[in-house]
Amino acid sequence: MSRLTAKKVENALPRKKEYKLHDGDGLFLRVRPSGAKSWLFSFSLPNDSTLIRMTLGSVKRYFAEFLSIIR
Repeated sequence: MSRLTAKKVENALPRKKEYKLHDGDGLFLRVRPSGAKSWLFSFSLPNDSTLIRMTLGSVKRYFAEFLSIIR
């Protein structure tokens, strides 16, 4: 699966329902019907099968360019 690029993040348009774009290794871009975009990180702790989702923050101008730092 290919990683998200700054252009893909910028061009992610809102839909009627919230959706997520997978970036890899548990990182997702969440796009809400309002057009708001935020980063989610999904993970589980060792010896625990519970999936934890953490919001890393909203996508602001130039934030997409820092994907390589987050990874």
